[in-house]
Amino acid sequence: MRRDLAALAAAAAILYFVRLGATDLAFWDEILYATRSLSIGHGSGWLDQTPGSVGGLWTAAHPPLVIWQMALLTRLFGPSEWALRAPAALAGIGCVLILYAFVRRLARDPAVARIAAAVLLLTPYFTTYARRAQLDVPVLFWILLCLYFGWRGISGGMKWFALSGVALGLGLMSKILISFLGPLVLGAYLLTEVALGSRTRALRGFWGIAILLAVGVAVAAPWHLYITATLGPSYWSQALGYHVVTRAMTPLEGHTSSLGLLYWPHQILVRLGPFVPFTLLGCSRRVSAPVLGSDARRFLLCWLLVPLTAFTIVATKFHPYLLLFLVPLAVFAAIGIHATIRGDLRPALAAAMVPASLGCLLWSLSLALQRHLESLAGSIGRGHLPAAPDLWPVALFVLATGVATIAAGLVAGAIQEPRRRAWLSRAPAMTAAIPALVLALGPLAKGHGSWRDLRTELERISPDRVTLICEDPVVGRYQLRAANRSGHPAWTVASADSAAPAFEALSDPPRARTDCIVLEQTPATVRTSLPPGFMERWRNRRFVLFERT
Repeated sequence: MRRDLAALAAAAAILYFVRLGATDLAFWDEILYATRSLSIGHGSGWLDQTPGSVGGLWTAAHPPLVIWQMALLTRLFGPSEWALRAPAALAGIGCVLILYAFVRRLARDPAVARIAAAVLLLTPYFTTYARRAQLDVPVLFWILLCLYFGWRGISGGMKWFALSGVALGLGLMSKILISFLGPLVLGAYLLTEVALGSRTRALRGFWGIAILLAVGVAVAAPWHLYITATLGPSYWSQALGYHVVTRAMTPLEGHTSSLGLLYWPHQILVRLGPFVPFTLLGCSRRVSAPVLGSDARRFLLCWLLVPLTAFTIVATKFHPYLLLFLVPLAVFAAIGIHATIRGDLRPALAAAMVPASLGCLLWSLSLALQRHLESLAGSIGRGHLPAAPDLWPVALFVLATGVATIAAGLVAGAIQEPRRRAWLSRAPAMTAAIPALVLALGPLAKGHGSWRDLRTELERISPDRVTLICEDPVVGRYQLRAANRSGHPAWTVASADSAAPAFEALSDPPRARTDCIVLEQTPATVRTSLPPGFMERWRNRRFVLFERT
């Protein structure tokens, strides 16, 4: 077990930490959380970052545990994309390791645990978020730890429920309310125990959940009491009113879809890609029964169905919510892969998995096909016949994949030679694993960001006043704040749309004291003439830096 954990930790560290800071922070969430963490000590305090957050309380409503981690790392290593993303990367490694330990307890064969951890590790969607300065993967880590300790508590001592409560509390300090998913899943599983007649075990489990909730609330309460005393009802109107109730009732910030009830099944198809056929295979009782007990299978189904049902009801459709039920999907995929590798499937079914897996991979990579499907669903939802340009690509793709799957099954069914049958049992897993590995390694190959180059140059010349004319002022304010490690020189940020007035104002006090002008090379600004007294000092593919002569 130790050897497996060490190998998984090393592989996860490579995927999540290599070139972690090589790209600019992504707009929108990464910039918001980075600005919030960098504002601590420069406009905001450790307990309340509302004054220094973009949009004030709107973006500062999430509890600050991950923000504190980002702030501490930027104090230790300086403001950088690496330091801001490291908490998410560490949480990603933790998720892989906890999943391995968890599945070792759920499954009879340790190989299933190795495969489940590898599936999560090689899912490009998870890799993407484990390399982002966002709250999603850290809160998933605490939910996973809460469920792991809770599962051990159901069949062990009450101390495990107390540890589960600590994980719940730290999850509640990472993101709004979503960590209550842990006790909800445990409660749903215990209700199935009651329905099957195991009332004594269920009653003990419910007492454990009560301990879990009490400890979790106690851990999270001090900060919430402080912020309530500081901000009053306005905090809860944002934290619960906007981010929970309103988001559940209406599609916020444009996050909606024409797919309706098919939105999440389609997201599973897109995000899991080549692993989808194995997930469906692993969900079947016949395949999962040899490696899972009935109680473990019911627990995994509760873990999958509780968040899936909740977010199907929620009006706001936002794909990062998929992370909350990605882990049980990875476990079911591992069960399907395990059965395939062991040769438990008939050769015809094993061979059919190859084109099915490749078809799911192609669909996950084709934005054009996905848009055609959304247009089709929108037309049907409005009571119109689907347009041919949308109908035919989807219909032909489904037809071609279906024919290839049937043909592969028929050909394999006629094969009698034992060595070829053994090869068929390994081919489907390789078909899924190799493309997933290539896609998971993709972020490691991305080049350095142009914002990083600009910050390095600004640090080198130490200007007293900077005027930045850029496409998005929110992003610009973050980058300039990250550039100025000491002294915090004054800066002005202007939108690219108002570049000409900004240049004219540079000749008037107090902007006449501007030492440097940073011009983002967008169509709106590249042709703008500079005020007199400035000369070009440096440029890269995105910015031009001018210094006063």
